[in-house]
Amino acid sequence: MQLTHRHPELVGKIVTVGTPMIGTLPNGRPVFNPDYTALRQDAYARGAVEELIRLQTRYVYSEPDTDELRRMASERMCRLPIETIRSFYDPDPGMDIAPLLESIAVPTLVTHGREDRLVTSDASAFIASRIVGAQLYLFNGRGHNPMFSATDEFCDVLRNFIRTGRAERTFRGPAAA
Repeated sequence: MQLTHRHPELVGKIVTVGTPMIGTLPNGRPVFNPDYTALRQDAYARGAVEELIRLQTRYVYSEPDTDELRRMASERMCRLPIETIRSFYDPDPGMDIAPLLESIAVPTLVTHGREDRLVTSDASAFIASRIVGAQLYLFNGRGHNPMFSATDEFCDVLRNFIRTGRAERTFRGPAAA
């Protein structure tokens, strides 16, 4: 969003996935799950890096069939330097994309898992409502990372958006049931 805001000539299209923002939505609902936020702040304050990783993966991969994804993500994250892991959880003022949304003037597909336990899907609805012509695609029954938990559906929607500019699924396989 920052790049497109500053240099729209460099960006042809945007696809977002479960994009968070800072603060609350206009309806007063928090963007991040308040339980997650409280647990994250506590673990961060105590320097409990492995706990942060377990917490993150539990909320990111929340669907029943994502145990293996959760395990792989935890292992991968644990191999990073501790400074890198801690910096991921530092508050990032650059996440305040709300003021930029109305300046975005490229075709945009905003995607989100409808059952995301980390970031409310209302955040993506807000983002899509503020970008002229943006389309919103919600993955039913999916959490924060539908590109991993609903890979076929995600790829089909992405391919269709890139080819046609429309956010729809052209292949109706098992994930669409």
